[in-house]
Amino acid sequence: MSHVEYLQTLIQAVRQDGAAAALDQQLAAGLHHTKSSYFVWAVDRLVDAGLSDIEIIWHPLVDAHSPLAWYSEDVLSSEAARTGFVVADRALPSEPQPHVAAVCVR
Repeated sequence: MSHVEYLQTLIQAVRQDGAAAALDQQLAAGLHHTKSSYFVWAVDRLVDAGLSDIEIIWHPLVDAHSPLAWYSEDVLSSEAARTGFVVADRALPSEPQPHVAAVCVR
């Protein structure tokens, strides 16, 4: 599946079922927990902002490499990040950050 196809599926899931259910679907499929949480968080923010599907797909927040703005490669490649949610190690405390609790509240 390409990144665009992944985003299309994720956008549809967030719009139809909400962010928490979309994340549950991602995790049930065995995907990387922290990356999945990041992309669900990002898509949810953009959906809430009123962006269309194509605007979301082209938004820099959901670029395939965007998690690296919040997470170091060491953190993302860790077993802890793969199997559970890890707090961003590159974001400043005042910046918006991916957070499972924020994703699960709709």
